[in-house]
Amino acid sequence: MAFARSSLAVLLAGASVAGGAAFTLGTAPAGARASPELARAPARPVPAAVEEPAAGPSAGVAAAVAAAMVGLLVGLTSGPQAASAVPRGLPSFSLSRPSYMQGVDAANAATRPGEIDYVTRSRIEALQWPEARKEAEMVRAKEQARPSKAERVARAKQQLQQLLATTEIPA
Repeated sequence: MAFARSSLAVLLAGASVAGGAAFTLGTAPAGARASPELARAPARPVPAAVEEPAAGPSAGVAAAVAAAMVGLLVGLTSGPQAASAVPRGLPSFSLSRPSYMQGVDAANAATRPGEIDYVTRSRIEALQWPEARKEAEMVRAKEQARPSKAERVARAKQQLQQLLATTEIPA
């Protein structure tokens, strides 16, 4: 915002110093309402564009290729964080409300009843941690109490042997 203000100040200062000459290129248009008194010559003559005799259409192509190569080199050498629109990673979990979520016009804040912003959601999740720890402990205890894979395979083989002994297969 400060950059925009300073740019506007420089632009206005330049326009006031240059006066009306900065915005006129030639005489007034010759129309039905134009009068000779209003027509005036430009403040300073604009020199005609002179093309260098050595430069041809290939010079423009060479300049474009050189600019593309420089851009490619800068893009490849700079890291992905240099081109990121977000200067840092935003947290997915926060228990404190950041400054941009304070006030009436807070961005990303819950503004209507029934909405939950990510800070409120994070606080709700934090309140559920003790219960989640208990559930995780119960799951870990069940996993430790279950039989190993070798024991399960041995039990399945024994059940198949018993089933084979009681079942007759007609030939």
